[in-house]
Amino acid sequence: MERLAAENAALDGVAACPFHPEFTGRWSARHAYWRKPGPGMIDLLVTELNIAARRCWMISGAMIDVLTARAAGLSGAILLSREDDADAAAVLQGATSPLFEVALAEDLADALAVLSVRIGLSAGVTGTDLTSSPPKLVARQPAIT
Repeated sequence: MERLAAENAALDGVAACPFHPEFTGRWSARHAYWRKPGPGMIDLLVTELNIAARRCWMISGAMIDVLTARAAGLSGAILLSREDDADAAAVLQGATSPLFEVALAEDLADALAVLSVRIGLSAGVTGTDLTSSPPKLVARQPAIT
């Protein structure tokens, strides 16, 4: 959190899955919903933060996060990867659809530029410009009923 604050960045929400197929007794599909690539953690955050999933994008260096974003109904994902990464190219081809876009970016600055174009932000936007309200931290563990 200190490193984020030093860069004028903040988190609006945090979700973690306490379930694991090897350590959760009577593992079932109800538990799997909360683990990547299940959409549970994203679903929880969009509900808690009262935002529309279709207005959200995932930025990550992990291909499983691209699949999670798609399962949660986000608009797209930006995969941090080198352009010559064959695995990333395969994800682009396999995950992109008319309702879900996947783009490649070399780093977070490049990802912000890609996202700015996709969601129509003006040129010169910075990470601190993306939110106008103070962040609220949401940290919850999912409940299995």
